[in-house]
Amino acid sequence: YICTLRTGEDSPASLDYRQALREVISRCVYAVDYNPDAVELCKVVLWIEGYCAGKPLSFLDHHIRCGNSVLGVSDLQMLIDGVPDKALTAEDKDTLKAAYDPSARPAAAAREDFELLYIGVLEERRNIRFLFEVLAEAAKTVPGLRLTLVGKGEAAYRDECFAYARELGVWDRIDYTERVPQSQVHELYDRANLFVLPTRYEIFGMVLLEAMYFGLPVLTSLNGGSDLLVQDGVNGFVQRGFDAKAYARVIAELAADPQRQETVGKAAHETVERDFLWDRIAARMLAEYRKAL
Repeated sequence: YICTLRTGEDSPASLDYRQALREVISRCVYAVDYNPDAVELCKVVLWIEGYCAGKPLSFLDHHIRCGNSVLGVSDLQMLIDGVPDKALTAEDKDTLKAAYDPSARPAAAAREDFELLYIGVLEERRNIRFLFEVLAEAAKTVPGLRLTLVGKGEAAYRDECFAYARELGVWDRIDYTERVPQSQVHELYDRANLFVLPTRYEIFGMVLLEAMYFGLPVLTSLNGGSDLLVQDGVNGFVQRGFDAKAYARVIAELAADPQRQETVGKAAHETVERDFLWDRIAARMLAEYRKAL
């Protein structure tokens, strides 16, 4: 936008664009990260994007720093009076405080009931009606089956789905809430036996990553996230179609095998721990950039 204003051209030359981008980076981009590798990675990326021959980018060392907080104020008087304590306290909704608990999966597997978990938006893309069909089918062979359902959705679709659950006779097996504080989400993962996400389309599905981090086996459709994260039958379960009986068979088999719940859950956590934590990702990306340079 700045480049267009300066040149008066809708498609400015690449050099003009790069010079404008360098100026934006120099004047507008500041960051703090606790991970030193992430800090170095950020500086390398900005250096590549904002490079102009003969113009240094040493300001990046001052703008991108290693630390554990960043603070901006709109009222400069606040800097004189002192920053309020509440500004330095993370809000509950922004903080997932709990760590992985390896004892949670054996405890969940030892219970007589079997709990499915869904967390996410209640929308047609996420196939909530089909999820209820799976619940109805699996309940035929898993008497203690329940579903914890967490998420908001448009009222019309939500009510339609809930009416369908009543038609299927499974509404009394569903525990529904719109929202759970982020600091308590780990309790849902720890208590459940299986996370179910029969989505029709997903670019990645961070909720799969989160469930797997807490050692919870996942059952999902073939989608962008599952294709990358889940090795079927090893660290989770992937269904290529939408056959309620096929989903129900996986649920029944897992409910009958507590040891497999533990094995698959442990493998799920190890996958995330090994390949998908930010410090591991940053280190790999930084290594690749260093090779390129």
